Amino acid sequence: MSKIIIELPFLPPSVNSCYRSVGSRVYKSKRLREYENTMSEYFEIFHKNFEMLKGGLSLDVVFNLKGKRSIDLDNMLKALIDGLEGRCFENDKMIMQIRARKINNCKEPHTSVTLCQLDSSSPSDDSLP
Repeated sequence: MSKIIIELPFLPPSVNSCYRSVGSRVYKSKRLREYENTMSEYFEIFHKNFEMLKGGLSLDVVFNLKGKRSIDLDNMLKALIDGLEGRCFENDKMIMQIRARKINNCKEPHTSVTLCQLDSSSPSDDSLP
């Protein structure tokens, strides 16, 4: 089973702050564009030789928050997964299971990511508790 472990020294933006609209036009917010640039720079420096995972994937993520920030856990997943797409895996449709949690009161905000390639003999979605 192939595995990728990444420690990002930053947090993704909440999906609520990723997009803006003017009339019928929707565009990426400045915050999302900055996050995308940060992800590109980080991967260029630290993980430029990743071999992308294939097949079904499992994503395990821990968001380490500074203080007692009130952020919805699910809202941080979208930008993170989109930022990993094309770097660690081809398409986010490959993610078959996600386990995520947040920890408050950390000294420095950061994101811990573990991606595992699921074995073809792994249990299907039906068998999850």
